[in-house]
Amino acid sequence: MLFEGESAVKGVHPVFGGYSIGEFTGKDTTGGCCLAIDLGATKTLFGVFSIDNSDCLFTAYFKSGDKDIFLEQFDMVAEMARERSLDITTISIGAAGPVVGNRSTFLTNLKWQLNSDELKFPDVSIYNDFEAIGYGIRFLDHSDPEQIVQLNNVKPTKDGAIAIIGPGTGLGICLIHGGEVVPSEGGHMALVVRTEEELRLVEFLKKMLHTKEHPDWESVVSGPGIVNLYRFVMQDPKLEVDPAWITGSKDMGARTATDLFVEFLARAASDLALVSKATGGLYLAGGILPKMRHRLVPHFTDTFLENYQKSIRSGVLEKVPIFLVVEERVSLLGLVSLARKESAAKKGQQGQK
Repeated sequence: MLFEGESAVKGVHPVFGGYSIGEFTGKDTTGGCCLAIDLGATKTLFGVFSIDNSDCLFTAYFKSGDKDIFLEQFDMVAEMARERSLDITTISIGAAGPVVGNRSTFLTNLKWQLNSDELKFPDVSIYNDFEAIGYGIRFLDHSDPEQIVQLNNVKPTKDGAIAIIGPGTGLGICLIHGGEVVPSEGGHMALVVRTEEELRLVEFLKKMLHTKEHPDWESVVSGPGIVNLYRFVMQDPKLEVDPAWITGSKDMGARTATDLFVEFLARAASDLALVSKATGGLYLAGGILPKMRHRLVPHFTDTFLENYQKSIRSGVLEKVPIFLVVEERVSLLGLVSLARKESAAKKGQQGQK
């Protein structure tokens, strides 16, 4: 159960924006707790979990902001845990940006850097947000449509490679091979264009963004990306609209922009599936797609199979199961899994001494 709105916690500072606080469950926490944090450019999700069995004790959602806002939110959640007599023994953070040595990250779309020692806590690890999603999807119930929805009728290959792609404030991509998650910055690969119209889109983006650089996939397959596409359709680089309005509107320009968004996503996903040979599954994640699932079939699935031309490529792509991740806490599950993995490794090292 979630309590919605500002009445959820008394005295919250208005800079936090909209948020909700999950109800404390009162489960056994004698083995200590992990504070998992999904630090995104739009929202930040905190979750406190039992380290022994990964039971979720409570969650808190906040609007993301600058570093000071994040540190205030962190202190607030830590105090909530103390009030509930929860002993946080480890902190596991998934960040939307490149990570250096599990200790620091630059949050690409927030434009600030976080170092683990800034939290003044002895055990803090930072991971790429899509690495966390990669570790989290194995804990989802594929028979529960509130967690996972399959978009085609292809059965996954046991131990087959898995690819994950997800538009949000940016475009996240990762792979899973042999059970190991491989994070990437694949969203920044160069945008592939095929038509005269798409060449005009490239020139439009370069002019709008005041750059001579060729745009990347993220510039069209993300929340800001769909706004860019709408601006291109309307031929107005200064338009300011909410991505959610574009994907939900019946306005002709918005529908055209949404169709372009789905097509570009499908093409990026099909190339990713070819690179990884993702017979274990292609997973569509991120905050945008669950809200527009009705636009994915058949437009996404058809475009995914086309991939430029009918050839051996289609034979490969027809063997790729496609799943839509609906459960937004999937990254927290992955972060707890990583924390448990780190904890087990440390205990093993101590046992060898």
